[in-house]
Amino acid sequence: MGQAFRVLQRISPTSQFCFIKDEADAVESFLKEFNYRVSLGVFENTVKKVLVELSKSKSAKDMLSKDEIRKLSMQVMHSFEAIRVEAEQQKIYQIIEKRYSSDKLLNEVDSLFAEKVFRELPEIAKYDFKEACSCILFERSTAAAFHLLRGTESVIGDLYMRLASAGATKPGNGTWGDFESALKALPNKPSDEFFEQSRHIRKNFRNPTQHPDKKYDIDEAQDLLNLCIDLSNRAIRNK
Repeated sequence: MGQAFRVLQRISPTSQFCFIKDEADAVESFLKEFNYRVSLGVFENTVKKVLVELSKSKSAKDMLSKDEIRKLSMQVMHSFEAIRVEAEQQKIYQIIEKRYSSDKLLNEVDSLFAEKVFRELPEIAKYDFKEACSCILFERSTAAAFHLLRGTESVIGDLYMRLASAGATKPGNGTWGDFESALKALPNKPSDEFFEQSRHIRKNFRNPTQHPDKKYDIDEAQDLLNLCIDLSNRAIRNK
């Protein structure tokens, strides 16, 4: 946006109208995307208004006259001041890259799982894994752990309901431990490695996190993400 605005501030008699309009469109898109409401209103009522009027008599390759440049430059100056004031009130956060890229954590959570696994997860698990990844991205580590463990518990429960006979109900109180025990009793039960990892996560992460005994730093949250993804991959492959 800064570059586009600098172009508008330096309009010359050799600047083609189409070029000026493209830069103005870039500024307008930025203001919309980042919710600069006041600045957008000022920009539309100053710079864009002048450009709309000029478009009635200008073709793409036309240049502006000195008077037209002076008029447009004045409106650019007014608009820039509004943007400067509003920008000073904006809060800007810098995202530090994690073990997984920001794009994957925010927009491509499914790509963190084995192929075709994410789409087979229960809807609540999809929600929780997406929320957990967003929390990791913004370093809300303990919140990420809550979502990861809740999502993984729903995966365990879903696996039991799929492997059990038709009409099966939730065992006991429907806790992680109850589902784990019920899965072990099935003739088509998952592998020993599955149960070892499930027990490890339940005993060392899920149970302490359920009580005010555990806080997570960002490395622990990312370690837990990897564990929960691996167990979810195993669960889906056991279906």
